Order: sequence, then C-alpha cells, then structure tokens
Amino acid sequence: MSSGLSSSAAFELAILRSFCISSDIDWDSKQAALQAQKAENAWVGVQCGIMDQLACSSGVEGHALMIDCRSLETQSVALPADVKVIIMNPHTSRSLVSSPFNERRRQCEDAARVLGVSSLRDVSLEEFYSFVQKYENQYTKQKGSIELPPHLNLWNDVVQRRALHVIGENERTLKAVKALQSGNCEEFGRLMCESHESLRLNFEVSTHELDAIVGIAMQQIGCYGARITGAGFGGCAVALVAVSKVFSFAQAVTEEYHGRVGVMPTLHVCSATQGASLVIL
Repeated sequence: MSSGLSSSAAFELAILRSFCISSDIDWDSKQAALQAQKAENAWVGVQCGIMDQLACSSGVEGHALMIDCRSLETQSVALPADVKVIIMNPHTSRSLVSSPFNERRRQCEDAARVLGVSSLRDVSLEEFYSFVQKYENQYTKQKGSIELPPHLNLWNDVVQRRALHVIGENERTLKAVKALQSGNCEEFGRLMCESHESLRLNFEVSTHELDAIVGIAMQQIGCYGARITGAGFGGCAVALVAVSKVFSFAQAVTEEYHGRVGVMPTLHVCSATQGASLVIL
C-alpha cells in the first residue's frame, strides 16, 4: 500500500472478478476496468485514467500492454526473455487523494482547451512547438498592449510544461512499442530514461529519493533504463535489467541507495503475468 504499484486497482479488479465468478456473470475485462475507474473517480475522489485498471484486468503473461485509453483497445507486446523488470521501492509513501494529482489533471485539461482539442493525445510534438512559437511571437512580446482571447489566459509556463510531458510521453510510448517488437532493449531503456526526466522536469512528480534510486540504477552494468512507475509524488521506480545482471544490480542498488539516503530500499524482481484471474489451488 502507498507504494505507487496500483494496489487499489489490483484490489478492485480482484473483487470484481470474484463477484463475476460467484454470480455466474460473464467476465468483460474492459467493462470491469471502467467500473473500477468509476469507483476511484466518483467515490475515492481521484480523477485517475483507465491505465491501471485495464492493465490489472487485461494483462497478458510475458507481455507489456499497449493501451489506447480512448477506444480501450489493447495490444500485447512480448517482452524479451533475457530481461527482468525490477521494482525499486525507496520507501517514500504517498497518497494520490492528498497529492497534487488532480491538479495535474486540471492543468492538462487547460492545455487541451487552449490547443483546441478534446485531449492532448490529438496534438503532435510538431504541432505543440508550432503553437508555442506562435504564442510567443504574437502574444508574449505584446503582453499588456493587447487583450488575450479568453482561452489563452489559461496558458502559462506551468501548463506548457505539463502539456509537453503528456504529448512527449505519448510519442515515447509508440516508439517503445516498436523497440520491444524489434527486441531493441537499448532503445526501450533510453525512452524510459527520457520519460523519467520529463516526469521530473515537466510534470514535476518526482522526489529526491526517486531521483536518487533511478540515478543509482542507471549506473549499473546491465540496466537498460529506469524511471518512476505510477503517478509519482513518492512511490516506486522501475528498471529494465538483463537477466544475467539481476543479482549484482539488486545488491549494488540496495547498498548504494542505503549509503546515500540512509534508508534500506526493497527491490522486487518481476515478470509480466495475467490480469485478474481465477486461481484453483
């Protein structure tokens, strides 16, 4: 709990699957994910998206899951057999209800209004930079001498950086799928590192401890990439590591993080598995 590993989504989907089994209701992974998201949005008060719930309902063993959050279509992408996913818990707990999570969502919605789209996914990086240049040329230089159109009053440096992260992350995700499909772990890892930097600088959801453990991880032989996992504001980081280097990686990260921060981290060596499923013992 409070480690940024989607414990609430996992619990919601496990309960939903149990209800379906006990009541002879056909399992619909997408509808189950939507019901779980509704519980978060309407009852808990966290305006989360659908990613965690859909991953917990539709995960495929040995695969990463590419999610289209608009259509809810998913594509399973095989993970290379010679790598492991390592979760690194620096033990800084967090709560999304009390964090600026909902504020980040509002800032992204403001950015979408200014850019004239329903979602930031409808804007390419090229279009984003074109708008920024136009905004700076037409409005910033004349600030105070002209009246801005009402929707442009929402735009500022913070909103701009939030939009840059989301738009860039969408493009990184598409590139990451291609990297996995071609077995290019180096490229996938590079994209993970770019993602962390954007989460740190543009979305501002990292912490000193998360930056420390990601930095230490990236110094280790056999680590392709590392980044925050989850919504940030504390929680865990994730690394992609060659199977042959898992033990030395875990030992080095544990020792170096403890020495630098004074807290003993917990590392979990993981494999992708099925979403919520019936287990018969």
